[in-house]
Amino acid sequence: MATRAAHGEMFVAVDEDSDKPLGAVTFVLPGGAYSEVARDGEAEFRTLAVDPAVQRRGVARALVEACVDRASALGCTALVISVRDFAEPARRLYAKFGFERLPERDWKPMPEVQLLTLYLKLPPVEELTI
Repeated sequence: MATRAAHGEMFVAVDEDSDKPLGAVTFVLPGGAYSEVARDGEAEFRTLAVDPAVQRRGVARALVEACVDRASALGCTALVISVRDFAEPARRLYAKFGFERLPERDWKPMPEVQLLTLYLKLPPVEELTI
């Protein structure tokens, strides 16, 4: 995790009672060491993982929300994620946020690994008026 944190932001969900980590995700901007599909003005998150003992309890949803909030706060126009082609539960979660397939950015880090790119258009940041 330290390496990823050095090249992006880490969001970690922690149990309030025990301080035990429940899940984590890496948030990055384009051009960094861990950015794969984000373009100018976009943000990307990757390696979202949740402890199997607490899956289906909203941890992944909270981590995705943290990424959406951070991208919005930075004024990004979109948020992207790459998911394995067989990761149906993850794709269903992202669909609930409004992520859509962006097949022209699908890619293969290795010949046997197919990654699908999902894209969420973010609303424009409203300018403050004085």
